[in-house]
Amino acid sequence: MTLLPGELDDSGPTEPTARLVPLRPGRLARTAAGSFGLLVLSTGFGFVSNVLLARILGAGGYGLYVFVMAVIGILGVFCVVGLDRLVVRELAGHVTRGSWDLASGVVRYANALGLVASVAVTLLALVAIAVVSGGFESPTAVAFALALPILILSTLGRVRSTTLQALHHVVIAQVPERVVRPVLLTVLLGVVAMAAPPDLRTPALAVVVSVAAVGAAFLVGTVLLRLRLPPQLLSATPRYESRRWLKAAVPLTLLGIVGAVNQQADVILLGALVGPEEAAVFAVANRSAALIGFGLAAVNSWLAPVVSSLWASGDRVELERTVIRAARLATVVTAALAVGFVVFSDSLLLVFGPEFTGGATALTVLSAGQVFNALTGSVGVLLVMTGHDRQVLVAAGFGAVLNVVLNLLLVPQFGATGAAVAHASSMAIWNILLAIAVYRRLGIHSTALGRIAIGRRPGRT
Repeated sequence: MTLLPGELDDSGPTEPTARLVPLRPGRLARTAAGSFGLLVLSTGFGFVSNVLLARILGAGGYGLYVFVMAVIGILGVFCVVGLDRLVVRELAGHVTRGSWDLASGVVRYANALGLVASVAVTLLALVAIAVVSGGFESPTAVAFALALPILILSTLGRVRSTTLQALHHVVIAQVPERVVRPVLLTVLLGVVAMAAPPDLRTPALAVVVSVAAVGAAFLVGTVLLRLRLPPQLLSATPRYESRRWLKAAVPLTLLGIVGAVNQQADVILLGALVGPEEAAVFAVANRSAALIGFGLAAVNSWLAPVVSSLWASGDRVELERTVIRAARLATVVTAALAVGFVVFSDSLLLVFGPEFTGGATALTVLSAGQVFNALTGSVGVLLVMTGHDRQVLVAAGFGAVLNVVLNLLLVPQFGATGAAVAHASSMAIWNILLAIAVYRRLGIHSTALGRIAIGRRPGRT
């Protein structure tokens, strides 16, 4: 949905006390710092839990577990069906305008559609497992079947967290998935490592533990949302724009699918064209480089509802100021981390094992790509939150195709380094296209450079 200045809903009076006001630089930094801290915490416990899983299950069992969870992750895209982005964009705008009937409607609609979609995908997956495996006797079939509840729990949990995010409870919104889930998973795996007999240390048990952690995160998220929902939203009679919301969710779903494909293309093509060892080297380098993007990820989690609110209110001057400040903050954090990762790349990769130190060049290339990503700003968030998701989908699709083509050209000769060049280059082109789209569609500058290149206007950053 594109919210233009002046297109305010007249369904009810606007209550000033309920408005979502834009955060100032000081609070922006504190909120981003809180999000960054949760990302670090989540990543740390995620690392420990993966070490425990590998030691409990061994190479074969851990491989099966990772495969099952990867497939569940892909199926999850078809369960969420773009509702996470839709809720942030729609809810923040309705609350800003005081349209509590529509705000209540979009929350109820997202929960209902998410439940229907996730149950449908779960049932279809269950049938597919039974048909392909001829029953539920093999370890793979059992692990898959036990993992299916994650689809429903994660989908509804995602809707709840994005509802909190849209209400500007950004840090609290991340607690279930970035604190409760990884911490509980690590604790439960620790108990299994110490107490479970060898014959019970199976991928199926690991999946059950993961489901328990996801379920706990869902329950905590439900409680947090109930405590933070505005009374106006709880008491409002819901009004639905189901057809428009469903239409808006389609490109957001396609965007999620394109993103999932883009994330896996490098590893898949490396494994197919060179071998699993080279794919593993790239995967370690890419996951390490992803840590550098924490700054932008933390900023994006705060920025999404703010963009929706400012766009709905028509305050483009404040919108431009806010996104430029956010881009500069993300760039400073990203550049500082990138320098450290490049300087100590050999030592960092050695933590994973001596066979991974050959990925130092790939890590350097990917680090540079992350810095450029931060420099261009939160362009994807800007376009999605203002209803221009089709432009994001086109750019993302082009980036995915470019990534695959470059991988096909570079991987056979240059291996992991070639994949890194393909990944970083496609990401840079994608971000350039999005930055251009932001300027053309929204009429604002969004990069960390602001208006430096063409001169400043009065009252602008």
